[in-house]
Amino acid sequence: MMRSASESLNYFKDNIIIPLIDYIQDQIDDVSYILYIIEKYKLRTEWFTKLSLTEKYNSAEKNFEGLLEDDLRLFLFDKGIDYPFSTPKSASGRADVISLIDTDDPLVMEIKIYDSTKGYKKDRIISGFSQIVKYSEDYHKDTGYLVVFNMDNIEIEIQGKESDNKWPNRFIFNGKTYYIIFINMNNDVSASKQGKLKKETILFEELTKDVVEYCKNNK
Repeated sequence: MMRSASESLNYFKDNIIIPLIDYIQDQIDDVSYILYIIEKYKLRTEWFTKLSLTEKYNSAEKNFEGLLEDDLRLFLFDKGIDYPFSTPKSASGRADVISLIDTDDPLVMEIKIYDSTKGYKKDRIISGFSQIVKYSEDYHKDTGYLVVFNMDNIEIEIQGKESDNKWPNRFIFNGKTYYIIFINMNNDVSASKQGKLKKETILFEELTKDVVEYCKNNK
């Protein structure tokens, strides 16, 4: 039986347009809520807990990233994410994955440290970005998150494509969105006394150099 133009329009709206809008809205809500939680953790850590957390970090003999990761995991658990981290294996290895609230849809997140005393500098950030890109490809995700604990009294700046210089650092690469969040752990000197912070600059081309070919080969 042929549908009238009005019936066809209603069918298209009810079965395609509205479900698509609902899906996009759900995706936006998920990203916004995760960013809200991460921002709360960043402020909580920088304002209240960084001294005690840094003491634990400095006294640890190994597994430095694991110690900081556990602190973030506990915060996420307290905020209602019942199983905040898992480490499922993909073709690119294992990622720290946060399970979205009330869904089985994983959110890809990596934890890295910037600490020049241990030789952890911008190469760690670049490798962390490469990991979330690869995991996002493996898990068919449109968004990835890189959290960097900055243990140095230094400003880390990423310059280049698609960055709007607002919090958090947001980059579009290979059609996907990636957020890089810095948690500053060692800027104890007041702004009036410390003067201009030293700066570590990472160009977008440096950030993506290791995954350009990977993404080409996985199209």
